[in-house]
Amino acid sequence: MRFRPLAEADIAMAAGWSDDLGLRVDRWRDAHTRSAVAVDAGDRVVAVGMMWTSRMHGNAYWLDVAVVPDRRREGLGTTMVHHLASLRHENLPLKNRGFEGDVGLAFADALGARTVQVVPPFTVSVSRRHSLSALGQHWRGSLVSASALSVQDVETANAETYEWTHEHWSPVGPGFASAVNDGLWEDLNIEATVFALDEAGQIAASAMVYAEDERPLIVTETTSREQQLGEAAVAACVHEALSRLAARGVDEIDFDGHVSDPHFMPALARLSPTGRWFRLFELVPDEAIRRTV
Repeated sequence: MRFRPLAEADIAMAAGWSDDLGLRVDRWRDAHTRSAVAVDAGDRVVAVGMMWTSRMHGNAYWLDVAVVPDRRREGLGTTMVHHLASLRHENLPLKNRGFEGDVGLAFADALGARTVQVVPPFTVSVSRRHSLSALGQHWRGSLVSASALSVQDVETANAETYEWTHEHWSPVGPGFASAVNDGLWEDLNIEATVFALDEAGQIAASAMVYAEDERPLIVTETTSREQQLGEAAVAACVHEALSRLAARGVDEIDFDGHVSDPHFMPALARLSPTGRWFRLFELVPDEAIRRTV
């Protein structure tokens, strides 16, 4: 078996068994975006892999690997991980994520994956919104739609929330704000998105509602970690956003957040979410290699 950079023609050759990866040619963006194929003695592509840095973080390489179905459980995936690790432009860990019980997560665990963040079950019935009423009533400010605010105010609040909710486990990099707001207005449900304003008229929290194929997605938190009455602000935002979605006939929604988000988690717990636990993990390549040789 040998490795070579992934070329445009390889994408069609790996169609079907690698579709989830969204393959791109080697160095599609810069020296941090690498992709490779493993070929057997007959020049058949038997494994593919990609590695890239996030435009918002830059402190790890995201990694995806796939192996042709009839050659799985032969160590090709592990070998591809090691090969991609050797191509790193900087000595950064490898990163990915997955639901508990998924084959890919078990594969990462076998290589010594270290959990860096946990996402709780996140599917919620909109009818559960009433469980937030009592807590939300403690919010002393007002609630407004995204359409009542300027583009700059919405994007600034979105970036501020993203920055502090990631600061302890995946700090943002320079220029992250433009990346985190890229495409925001294409996916955002402006009328269902709700902001909590404090008594001075400053944005204290938000429930950002995004359009997704299966269910609407809500991302919610305060704009700062130290926000006074932060739990109440989030509860008020989410209750109002769910009420607006209910009026449009929506029965279920998904959330996106982390167990370390201090004002989001109390609201989510009240909503009795269902689904599977989700983990984000890192691999330190040298340690992974020692575990498999």
